[in-house]
Amino acid sequence: MAYSPDGRRLAYAHHDATVRVVDTATGREVAVLRGHDAQVSSLAFSPDSTLVATGGGFPDNGVRLWRAETGERVAALDGHRNSVNWVGFSPDGARLASASADQTGRLWEARTGRFIAALHGHRGGST
Repeated sequence: MAYSPDGRRLAYAHHDATVRVVDTATGREVAVLRGHDAQVSSLAFSPDSTLVATGGGFPDNGVRLWRAETGERVAALDGHRNSVNWVGFSPDGARLASASADQTGRLWEARTGRFIAALHGHRGGST
């Protein structure tokens, strides 16, 4: 579960592998994010509140980028070999980082989903 930085939206993972985005003033559902094959294990809003990043549990292992207002999928970011346990945006919103139980981190370009680098060296799963 995460609040958007502007406080207007709340996103939460649902048991059916979706993420629901609701308007915090009314409680009305504004978007349902569908595109993971397993439960969503992590999520985060971009600093400008326009994007939501989600990480899929095993065996999905993917990161997805979505438009917060519409639920439109912007990009599918694949490459982790185990559950994505954490996603987060850089303070300027230009980059997205993901951490996985496969003992790696990955850096992505937030607006396009372009892969930048893999981070290795962890001995345990990233959480």
